[in-house]
Amino acid sequence: MSWWGKEPAVIIGTIVTIVLAVVTTLDGNGFISDALAGKLTDLVNGGAQLLLLLLPLITAILIRTQVSPAAKTA
Repeated sequence: MSWWGKEPAVIIGTIVTIVLAVVTTLDGNGFISDALAGKLTDLVNGGAQLLLLLLPLITAILIRTQVSPAAKTA
């Protein structure tokens, strides 16, 4: 498994940073309106908050693939 697969928080942070940077750049250059930029920023921040709430579950799922099954002690 690659480094990206072991670091879900880094992936989420990278995606949010890139999307917000694109929105800010487009807004600053006048390609999109202030209202649309605000809506996109709110949408991205809301999605990031949801992913951060789910981060422990995402991490557990990724870790589970690296753990050996429990030994039977019958």
